[in-house]
Amino acid sequence: MATLRQLCFKSRIQKRRRCKVAALLGAPMRKGVVVKMAITTPRKPNSAKRKYAKVRVICSKKIVHAHIPGQGLSFIQEYSIVMVEGGSPPDVPV
Repeated sequence: MATLRQLCFKSRIQKRRRCKVAALLGAPMRKGVVVKMAITTPRKPNSAKRKYAKVRVICSKKIVHAHIPGQGLSFIQEYSIVMVEGGSPPDVPV
């Protein structure tokens, strides 16, 4: 523990919070273009076919994997513009 004299000369350093999705540049949502559509299976105890898309984020030019909610893939195609938000399903290893 620091003494008062030590704190006078050098204050405590705040812990930096790391952004979970660096490609979104700290924003909650960003616009992107779909590069590729694909289907994958989740990790060991679960079994299903999870839909995801490779999306190029417009502002940072980085490619992220985005989970597609709902039943079908019919309304999303390649080169369609979508909104991407951070996070992913916990059982998909993409």
